[in-house]
Amino acid sequence: PSDYKLTGNLFDFLGRFMVAANPNIRDGMANVYTGIIPILMVPLFFAASKETGIKLRHKIGMGLLLLIMYVSFTNRTLDFIWHGFHFPNQIPFRQSFLMSFLIAFIGFKTIRVLKSFAPSQISAVFIGGAVFLILFEKFGTGNEGYIQILVSLLFVIMEGIALHSVVTGKKSSGFYEILVSAFMAIEMLASCCISVAFVADNEGFPIYKSYAQNYDVVKNYADEVELIAGHKKFERTEIFPNNI
Repeated sequence: PSDYKLTGNLFDFLGRFMVAANPNIRDGMANVYTGIIPILMVPLFFAASKETGIKLRHKIGMGLLLLIMYVSFTNRTLDFIWHGFHFPNQIPFRQSFLMSFLIAFIGFKTIRVLKSFAPSQISAVFIGGAVFLILFEKFGTGNEGYIQILVSLLFVIMEGIALHSVVTGKKSSGFYEILVSAFMAIEMLASCCISVAFVADNEGFPIYKSYAQNYDVVKNYADEVELIAGHKKFERTEIFPNNI
């Protein structure tokens, strides 16, 4: 393809990071959900001082990688190249897991130096996330609805309070590690359960019992014709007309 236009919408794409974002299977924007905390660590990563060990070259490198991945989702030519110079039959954006790994890595680098940030910086990031979710209900055109918005907003508030307490609290680091990990585990569980429910509502599943419903007919026929009329012992048999 020679079309170099960007077909996506950045505002809607950011909605793909919501908890239990609509699982796109045949079409739609990439599945890039990585968790609330990792995605909200991204702006802190770019705001980090060099004393944290996060240097300017790291920010430039990660910024370019994020930009390349996003453009790869919204430009048909780059998407064509990513898929081995062809467009896949369903299951779009098979490279999307790379952006998830990238954001998880950025989140890991940032959360290790979380105490170097001012409480106001932590608050600003999570308030910004909450404002985005509120605006998404008004301006977003993606498939994410009230369930995703409300669940995401709940975890933004809970995890925002937890991370704020890491910076301002007096308890041991082990306590905060367990607290943040517990919130992230609960979020992952909620996202998994809701996403599977959405898949079940929108996709068909095969019924196992139908696989062998013609077993007796097939076996009886095979027993009758085996070794007669030119048939060999144990040869392949098929039902006609076939089911699929």
